[in-house]
Amino acid sequence: MPLPVSIIIPTLNCRNQVEQHVAALKRWYHEAEEVIVVDSESEDGTGDWLRENVDHPRVRHFSRPRGLYAAWNFAVSQCSSRYVYFATVGDEICPDGVKRLCDAAEMNDVDLVISPPKIVDERGEPLVDRRWPIHRLLDLLTPAGPFRLNDWQKFALANAFDIQGLLGSSASNLYRREMLKANPFPEDFGHAGDTMWGRLHSSRIPIAVYPETVALFIVDCQSQAKPMSDIAYLEKVIELEAVALQNIEADSPGLPGTEAAMIVLGRMLFTEWTKLKVRDLAHLEAVCAQQLTYIGELEEACEARLAQIRARDGEIQRLRGKLNKTVIRRLRSIFR
Repeated sequence: MPLPVSIIIPTLNCRNQVEQHVAALKRWYHEAEEVIVVDSESEDGTGDWLRENVDHPRVRHFSRPRGLYAAWNFAVSQCSSRYVYFATVGDEICPDGVKRLCDAAEMNDVDLVISPPKIVDERGEPLVDRRWPIHRLLDLLTPAGPFRLNDWQKFALANAFDIQGLLGSSASNLYRREMLKANPFPEDFGHAGDTMWGRLHSSRIPIAVYPETVALFIVDCQSQAKPMSDIAYLEKVIELEAVALQNIEADSPGLPGTEAAMIVLGRMLFTEWTKLKVRDLAHLEAVCAQQLTYIGELEEACEARLAQIRARDGEIQRLRGKLNKTVIRRLRSIFR
């Protein structure tokens, strides 16, 4: 019986990686119900190669305008299986990884299962200093198996770690299709759409953690994430955090499927988020104070300069009058 999973393969100009990626998928993708390939108008032959080499009996190919999360959302709209798995190029899941995530979703009756990927560089070397929210959560727990997150844990994982969010790598996760169709990825946050998705939707969605590592996430060490510096962008981030907080504002220790220890852990993470926000506010206050000091010094310097100009104003007027008299005498001598 096939896995009730639609595999989504989103691509853009990755011809030099896609052969290895598909070779890894072929170890297990025939167990899934269908494959959806969405190529974002690649110019290096990626789409053509995929059409010729993806041999799943139920595969469909689409070409879409560029836009990372717009392509993901479109692909979800084309799926028909109960669950969705994003097979992002460069990342890899073990042959039975998706089955394990499916079992965890069914056992815990959730719309999303997240798991901790092994983070490696482009040579496959582990990056032990890279710790995502999911890793930090599991550092504090010793779960015997998959478990549901409580509301405080979801809020903390989604909001407490700046650009790192609840989801980590979607290549390590499994989503219920109908949930994603009702809650698509935001398309106006650049490459942080999945982080913002967590901030926007996690408080309302049942989520489980599969604590074992089933996937690799490969870090492009040459790329650097852009800082979240645009004011409009930051305003949206704060708005999403506020929405999530409002949704769990009421204390609820009796939530189904949670235990007292899990509530305590969630609040520990929430406390860490609060400390980070206080630190950020203190930083903003310090920056504002520096700017105000600079503006004050600039104003003083301008006032001093204006005073100098005013003091010399009389001399300037005298020189201008003398120059005018000289010009007039010269003109009279020319036209005499």
